[in-house]
Amino acid sequence: MSMDKFKETYGEPPSRDKMTMLWVSKSQSTDQIFVYFPDSTERLGIAPIRHYCETMGAKNVHRAILVLRNGLTSMARQALEQFHGKFNIEQFDEDQLLINITKHVLVPKHELLSEDERTELLGR
Repeated sequence: MSMDKFKETYGEPPSRDKMTMLWVSKSQSTDQIFVYFPDSTERLGIAPIRHYCETMGAKNVHRAILVLRNGLTSMARQALEQFHGKFNIEQFDEDQLLINITKHVLVPKHELLSEDERTELLGR
């Protein structure tokens, strides 16, 4: 999606609520995941977690990703643990997702070793 199309779709600045997405696997339609971008500038509380779980239950989706600005409250963290058996909800801090560390200039290029190189390395 181009930046212009993104701004047209989600606004300027982007509406985080509009960015909520439901992704469906191309190969298996029952394999679905929600991606939530909570709009809270504070730590996310228990009410949104419950709402997300209700939405997931209604749509029969068992996996979700939360992209958070400022983390979770302790009560929200406990709620996630309570829902853990029924839903798999992963959380990420927005700041951590802004940079792909595998593409950083200081990360060396990773290459598979040949069998001889592997034997030599293990010998050392």
